[in-house]
Amino acid sequence: MKSTLKLIKTISKDVLKIYKNFVHWNISKVIISIATIILGIVFALPFIIVLIILYFTFDLSAYIDSMQVNMLSLYTFI
Repeated sequence: MKSTLKLIKTISKDVLKIYKNFVHWNISKVIISIATIILGIVFALPFIIVLIILYFTFDLSAYIDSMQVNMLSLYTFI
């Protein structure tokens, strides 16, 4: 009887350890994904700022219209 209780206790500890590691791994994956997205935005921000400055400084809308670029291009992005 004692060995059965000891075995059940050991099994339950192992199962709880597996679930604990599973939850920890999923939380880690979420944090890594969010950090990757934030890092991508931070690295892209200077380029986006330069594009916006160029758009308003050099009136790129007239240039883009004169090139007859379709509406699904950079013009709609900016």
